[in-house]
Amino acid sequence: MIAKSYYANGEYTKAKDYLNKTTLAESWSDFAKNEYKLGNKEKANYYAELGLKKHASNTPNADVYEVIDNYIASFPLRRDGIIKLNSLGLNSTGADYAAYLNCNEVVASNLKEACYRTLYEKYPSGQFSADSLFNIFMAKYLQKKYYDAQRLGFLHLKKFPDVNSSPAVTYYMGKIAFKLKHYESSNNYYKQVIAKYPDSYYAFRANYNLYKDDGLFPFLELNEKPVVFPYKKSLDNNLVVKLAYLKDYDLVEELCKKDKFIQSWIAYEKENYTISAVLARKGMEELAVKPSFEDLRWRLVYPMHYYDIVDKVKGGNNPIILEAIIKEESHFNPFAKSSVGAAGLMQLMPATYNEVVKKHNLPSDLNAETANITAGSYYYSGLKKVLGNKDLYAIAAYNGGIGSVTNWFSKLIYSDIDEFVEQIPYPETKNYVKKVLRTYWVYGNVY
Repeated sequence: MIAKSYYANGEYTKAKDYLNKTTLAESWSDFAKNEYKLGNKEKANYYAELGLKKHASNTPNADVYEVIDNYIASFPLRRDGIIKLNSLGLNSTGADYAAYLNCNEVVASNLKEACYRTLYEKYPSGQFSADSLFNIFMAKYLQKKYYDAQRLGFLHLKKFPDVNSSPAVTYYMGKIAFKLKHYESSNNYYKQVIAKYPDSYYAFRANYNLYKDDGLFPFLELNEKPVVFPYKKSLDNNLVVKLAYLKDYDLVEELCKKDKFIQSWIAYEKENYTISAVLARKGMEELAVKPSFEDLRWRLVYPMHYYDIVDKVKGGNNPIILEAIIKEESHFNPFAKSSVGAAGLMQLMPATYNEVVKKHNLPSDLNAETANITAGSYYYSGLKKVLGNKDLYAIAAYNGGIGSVTNWFSKLIYSDIDEFVEQIPYPETKNYVKKVLRTYWVYGNVY
């Protein structure tokens, strides 16, 4: 417990001292995680391989998955890490995750369906069985075998009524119903996605299918609203609200330890914006039923920062898309820097930034908020111009590169943007597109 406390506080050397007083059988995952944080990747991988092969069955899933993620991240190429991981012959906790990553990121596209089917049949009730079944379902959908896909969709919705892949399955069941000319059923599925998963990428897509006249991007600007105490005054919280307005944060924090939204608001008031957003997001994820977008808690999950700058330098771009890109790229941290050197609010590579600076005569400070957002807006405009003025493709190129996107145009077989997005070969880019569009959708609804 002492070692875990030091680890949680970022004191990894002290954590190591206490871990050395334990056994590998009980603490292998802690050893692996701690050595990774210390930068000793070779030693971290030694503990990871040893523990995954011998001691994983008695270790919490979350710890095993974190060790696996660190293990893969230690390789120059994720693909190589996943291949090495699957060569270890794992047969305990984590084996299904390793197999899932193999299907998702290593196996060739024409073999993915068989890979996911094998995984689903081997672990029918495992942590990744729902997502495996979704991928089999999507394979049938993309093959235009709509009745087979529909059968799998019914199975998924019955067996896994509320998991990460549920919004996607519900949405595509709507598309299948439409293709089978069951129009009322199709609309009902779309409405279900919006009602049950309002802050999802698939709610954004369902809205388009229900109200196409509004266009793919129905929101064009935001009205700034302040982040305020997340609950309106009532008989139940009268004292807490009064203390909040008196700015007695310590007492409010003590009285509301278990309320992540109040903890988030306190962090926001103390200008700990990253911690605030993380707490609010966790709080929203824990709610069985999501509130309406008028609810004050959404502003904590999706705060507005730098929008005045974004709106000023947007050029011909949709400012909400730029705001969403900033949120997903840097979480509004102007000093954010990625492992490959991308920097600032819009996470621009130095070479890209310097090129834009020279072309448009901008300040040379990559971390300066206005300069970084201006350069990012110009860069995004350039991507969009080359890609037929289509925002969705520009968003994909912002993450995956314009060369990759133009290559996918010729290599992927798709009849609409849904099929294009689901087949993006880079998992990171596919998820990035969905996250940016989800964030755009929520911002538009909240503000």
